[in-house]
Amino acid sequence: MTTNVHPCALPGLTANMQFIDGPADGYRRVDALGSQILVDAGPVAHFSRIAAAGTYRNRTVVYALGGTKFYVGRGEGHKRVPMQVNALASSIAQQFYLIYPRDPRIDQRVARYLEGRLIPAAFACGAHLINKLVAYPPEYCEDSQLDYERMFSEAALFLTAAGCPILNPKTPNQAANADGF
Repeated sequence: MTTNVHPCALPGLTANMQFIDGPADGYRRVDALGSQILVDAGPVAHFSRIAAAGTYRNRTVVYALGGTKFYVGRGEGHKRVPMQVNALASSIAQQFYLIYPRDPRIDQRVARYLEGRLIPAAFACGAHLINKLVAYPPEYCEDSQLDYERMFSEAALFLTAAGCPILNPKTPNQAANADGF
């Protein structure tokens, strides 16, 4: 199934969603032709089975965990993320969303940048985050061959296509009831 979610965010880019476990709320992967970013999403109850396949081993990923409240962070896909999933599964986490580049050589730099852009963007949209600290994107040289802002736009598009609500703008009443800075 192909979904064009935020046509104004990246004109001409269409998010492609693969339903790996069958149902729309099961394990799914979102990407696009020519994109450098992938987003995997699914129910927290299935995370350990999905992580055991080794997709995230030795990868630094950005993750959003939640349901009505969310936590956004980054870490090693086979160490930090499973610990966070287990810690938050009983309180808030119903779905997981993992963002990572196709090329593992740029994982850490991209993860630092995306985490630093996602948290303030989610707060600005009125998302109900339980993060107590805001990460800021690092200052990278202008001569970098990576287009970090393009990767952020792709990640935002793919998160929305996967059903993650943190970047959907809230009404003033919804935003007033959200935690955050």
